[in-house]
Amino acid sequence: MTDTHEAARPGLSTDHQAVDGIRIVVLRGEIDHANRDSLHEALLTPEGRLSPGPWLTSAA
Repeated sequence: MTDTHEAARPGLSTDHQAVDGIRIVVLRGEIDHANRDSLHEALLTPEGRLSPGPWLTSAA
């Protein structure tokens, strides 16, 4: 299964797929405040939760 989502503004595209139960997210382009929603969506699991990883931090 492969999903490709183009950001509303050109500059970021996301591809994600599952291989042997491992979720792979590929980002192409510039990540900035304007396209954060596209990035956030790419990191969501099918259940709608963020995938665990070192990038998750608690806000102070």
